[in-house]
Amino acid sequence: MDTAIQLRKERCDLCGGSPACVPSCPQQILAVRGDGVVMTHQDRCPPECTVCIDVCEASAFSLVEEVHQELGVVPQERIDGPALVHHVAYQRDEDETELVIRGRFAALLDRLGIPGGQRSLGDAHAHGWGDLMDHEGVYLQLTWELHTEYYFVRAILTGAATHALEAPMAAIVPDLHDCGIPPLVTCLDVTVVDRPMNPREVCDLIVCRNRFGNRVLGGELAVYTNYEPVGGRERYVVCGTPEAVSDHAVFAVANIGRVENYYHLLMIPRTEVRASIQRVHRMENGLSARTEDFTQDIQGATREQMERWLKELTVELAHVVRLNGRFNHVVSATFPYGERVREGFAAWKAQPVEGFDPLGPLILERVETVVDEYRAFMARLGRMQAEILALTSILRTRVEMKIEAQNTRLLQNLDTRSATQLRLQELAEGLSIIVITYYMTGLAGYLFKGMEKQHLIGDGTSTVLTALFIPFGALTAWYVAHRGVRKIRKKAGNNH
Repeated sequence: MDTAIQLRKERCDLCGGSPACVPSCPQQILAVRGDGVVMTHQDRCPPECTVCIDVCEASAFSLVEEVHQELGVVPQERIDGPALVHHVAYQRDEDETELVIRGRFAALLDRLGIPGGQRSLGDAHAHGWGDLMDHEGVYLQLTWELHTEYYFVRAILTGAATHALEAPMAAIVPDLHDCGIPPLVTCLDVTVVDRPMNPREVCDLIVCRNRFGNRVLGGELAVYTNYEPVGGRERYVVCGTPEAVSDHAVFAVANIGRVENYYHLLMIPRTEVRASIQRVHRMENGLSARTEDFTQDIQGATREQMERWLKELTVELAHVVRLNGRFNHVVSATFPYGERVREGFAAWKAQPVEGFDPLGPLILERVETVVDEYRAFMARLGRMQAEILALTSILRTRVEMKIEAQNTRLLQNLDTRSATQLRLQELAEGLSIIVITYYMTGLAGYLFKGMEKQHLIGDGTSTVLTALFIPFGALTAWYVAHRGVRKIRKKAGNNH
């Protein structure tokens, strides 16, 4: 039965999008038939497009080739017989680019006399191998790996008796330490012995005030340490039968480096967190006292007083948000680091060794303690931020209510003033009608008196006519004033 995997392509690799293949050749099928892998097309692919089968097949495997391009080119690390290993890791500085870090490793290979044909420099990992310069019979393997927040360099010396390798390793170590910006994250010395060792022999290689060890990876290989750095360098011993060393020592050494790298990365923020705990404690006490004052005085507080409290809380919130953001960035990566440490110890498949404490429990207990400490610290910052936000929300609501009450009073005052002004305006209108009527009546009186003197009307008639004119004048004045007010109001309404 065929197993088919669809590979969706926007255009044919051979034709480059010509009408002969697009859209008539929109998909190809990678099919597994027996022991062979063949490329087929959809039924709609025309016969003249069969030539693109080979091209599409090459394209289909390009991703696989890209992922595995260095397999078979770069030799894997090997440890056959006794060896000395030195492992250093650096926390990656935000200004360090991949090019700069890789360049330092290339310079290290130059200093150690590794020729260009015996090195491989990739984007995130690199290797160098060859005989150690000026040390006959000593074979050197160098590995560099770049990770998101750190990178490491590991040197493996093999090919001679273990005691004879100490001097060559001492000559290499200063060069290895030039590959990064101090301080180191991890600095390890691992001694690999291709025979089983008793506790006394182990203690001759490392100071055994603390004795930790386990048989690992099936029991034929053992790993020992004292978890006690000397001169900043931690010591491990890996020993077992020659077959176990050949089969598992490389993995054991790499796993030691992995566990130590992630454990130290997990511990790095601890100093900064502990230094900030007292500051956070003082902030919590100050916030608690301020909260108590607010709750007691908020009912009788004035708007100005609450605005002052709001300003103080806003400043406090800015400090907490800054701390929260800072430590969220620093601490967030440490939680998966703890998982990597647990996975590293789980990979040992450890078995006990009489007279030695197991490797994992002490470190894992410290990991759990520190992770819980980080979580508790971040929870304190989160609670304090939430409390400040709640207080500012309450104060902001109270201030808005005060403002609304003041605005309501202002509107009421405006309404009262408007009513008063309306009454005054009506009074002024009434007075203006009286005044206009008075002046119109006076003018009419002058007119009637003139007519009387000219004997156009009878004697004494002017007074009667003037008296009779008063209602007409009043009505005329009212009409003129009323019409003027209507025009003014209509114009004002059109403007709005």
